[in-house]
Amino acid sequence: MALVDSKGNPVQPQLDSNQMLQLMTGLRIRIDAANAQLVQLGLLVEYLYENLAENGIEMDMEAFPKWAEARYAEIQKQAKEAMENSKEEVDKIKNSLKEEINNATGNDPIFDEEEGNTDTDTDTE
Repeated sequence: MALVDSKGNPVQPQLDSNQMLQLMTGLRIRIDAANAQLVQLGLLVEYLYENLAENGIEMDMEAFPKWAEARYAEIQKQAKEAMENSKEEVDKIKNSLKEEINNATGNDPIFDEEEGNTDTDTDTE
């Protein structure tokens, strides 16, 4: 997503060295936190696996890749269905926002849904 000025022209943000250092420090902290979460998750999985084995519950880890693939496909399907179900609600919000903008600016443009174009000039001859 590009940054733009008040006229819609793209701009390049100018950061001084102090701002750049703060940005880099913030990113490093986020990366460190994500890595710590991965380590904790790995330790939890190892702990559960060892405790299950100690209690006589053996797991066929060779079946994991096939299971993971099927589970991933299931999650993708659920996400796609959720996106499709929310599309109608998103469209309602878009239309409501367009109406509010048009009411606030006093414009009543003709909007072409298929092309995504707004034509404020109905006289095209």
